[in-house]
Amino acid sequence: MITLVRSKTTIPSVKPLDYAGFVLDVKGHKVVALKLSSKVATEIAGDVSVLSESLLSKLKGKISGDSGTERWLAVTSIANPMLEDYETFGSLIAQGLTTAIGIPVGKTDLAIVGSIRI
Repeated sequence: MITLVRSKTTIPSVKPLDYAGFVLDVKGHKVVALKLSSKVATEIAGDVSVLSESLLSKLKGKISGDSGTERWLAVTSIANPMLEDYETFGSLIAQGLTTAIGIPVGKTDLAIVGSIRI
């Protein structure tokens, strides 16, 4: 018999995803893309304080717009050099998602974030 011990910490709420998402290979760099509500995707991608000043100034305007009720959150490593060329990187992710789902995905439908390992 297994006895479960309850943690004294609060367990975070968990919600199932309506969409499984995709793992893309963009010129040898992995990107995980999940379709989320626009508010959630922007909230997750909005904390860009770990980026360099030049990259921060480029990305700030790109992730602030709201293009509807849903948005693709695209997560890649902060070490991905393609983050320096947001326009090209965003276009390649949008093309990959368009191919995967058969519906046009534009760069404005993306919230791109570079992750760090913690």
